[in-house]
Formats: sequence, structure tokens, C-alpha cells
Amino acid sequence: MLELADLVANLPPGCALWKAAGGPLAWTDETHMLARVDYGVRVLAWMKTEDGQKGRKAPKPEEPPPAHGEVRAEEKRMNARAEQWARRNDRSA
Repeated sequence: MLELADLVANLPPGCALWKAAGGPLAWTDETHMLARVDYGVRVLAWMKTEDGQKGRKAPKPEEPPPAHGEVRAEEKRMNARAEQWARRNDRSA
């Protein structure tokens, strides 16, 4: 069992397991660097616009996909909010 844990711990970033799990390891090092280059290019283009000269509406860097656990937690929060909304609307009818 420990051998399996060692193998999983040493999987490279961007492999199918990390893509399914989400988070920073879902991206390869190359993908992280390309995202940084893309962000830099968008900032340079933004700086030439009127918004850029006034410091408004700056571009945001691309983020890796959220971890699977974060997605599930957000789904639970949204479902709870939807149920509360539905209960409130049933009472007011």
C-alpha cells in the first residue's frame, strides 16, 4: 500500500489523475508558464487602453482548475442556498 502511495505522490504535474483532482497540479509546468506569459501579454495590451491608463478593470491571471473537494463544497453550499430560497418562496405563496 505504501508503494502505491509513493507512486501516486511522484506522478508528474498534468497527468490524468491530477487533472481529474484539479488544483495547481492539474497543470504542467509548461501550462503554468504559458498562463503567466498570456497574463503578461494581456496586461501589456490593457496598459495601452483608456482603462489601463486610469488603472481600471485590470486583467486577472488565469487560475488552475479548482480542486475536486472545493468544487464539491461549493456545490453543497449552492444546493443549501437553493433549498433555503425554495423554502422561503413556498412560505410566501
